[in-house]
Amino acid sequence: MVLHLEQNGLRGTLPAEVALLESLVELRIVGNQIIGNIPSQWSRLVNLKVLELRDNMLAGGSLPSSLVSLKLLEVIDLSENRLGGTLPVWFADFPQLVFLYLGGNGFTNSLPPEWSSLTLLRILSLGGNRLTGGIPQSYGEGLVELRELQLGSNLIDEWNPPAWQFQRLEVLDLGDNLLHRAIPVTLYDLGTLIYLNLADNVISGELLDNVGFLSALEDLNLSHNHLVGEIPSELGDGALGMRTLQLQGNEFSGALPGSFRRFRRLELLRVDDNLLDRVDNVCRGIEDTLIEFYADCVTETGLKCPCCTHCCDKNGLCSEKKRNL
Repeated sequence: MVLHLEQNGLRGTLPAEVALLESLVELRIVGNQIIGNIPSQWSRLVNLKVLELRDNMLAGGSLPSSLVSLKLLEVIDLSENRLGGTLPVWFADFPQLVFLYLGGNGFTNSLPPEWSSLTLLRILSLGGNRLTGGIPQSYGEGLVELRELQLGSNLIDEWNPPAWQFQRLEVLDLGDNLLHRAIPVTLYDLGTLIYLNLADNVISGELLDNVGFLSALEDLNLSHNHLVGEIPSELGDGALGMRTLQLQGNEFSGALPGSFRRFRRLELLRVDDNLLDRVDNVCRGIEDTLIEFYADCVTETGLKCPCCTHCCDKNGLCSEKKRNL
């Protein structure tokens, strides 16, 4: 019923004869050097609930559609392989699917709208592919149990604002894509978010006061975009449990909001490579928990920052300094 073959140095292709083990419930062949593709004969494993083949060298075109017969699958993990082609639309026919990991492959084209029928899906991990387009609107309406949406390091360039209707989403990773224009207002309504990564895109416009609605945030990364204007004080008023806040590499101006002094768990704060004119006004509130604080305090005028741990110059070079609290 259970076959685990993890990190055994296995080589060659996946044997079709595994299909003779018709009582299999869990099949994990992880961390080996398996090549080729998944045999179509495995469609006979109709009792299978867990299929994990991550961290191998599986390659080839589309996955065999005959696997659609595995209706009891709850976990599919094919991440960190060399699979390609378009994402299989027929994954929508796995009504029990809870975890889907396909990251670190070479899948192309856009996300299939049909996957919105996966009403039990909790984690959708597709980072490190070559996916384009945006989030289908039907996902926000259909993926009612989704907790994590991992889409970092792709070619996604569309926001599609109507899509952001998730009610339970806690992790959203869209870092290292091609997103541009302003952050849609609908994204600020994701009040259950704990982790939000939009770094390394070409996002423009201002960070709206609505960011205060993201009160559950603990980790926020907006670094290396083209955001402008002042940092909203509502960010400090809302997300009191913030642990890491990365805003470097933008065009934020003005002073850091005094509301940042209300953070009681903040460990990492990066505001370097911006146009800020004051950062020391938050020192007396966050110094007890702060481990790293990067700011532009190596300039001709020199921003005053007694609680900074690292001072950065106009070339983006940062050096560690001794804090004088």
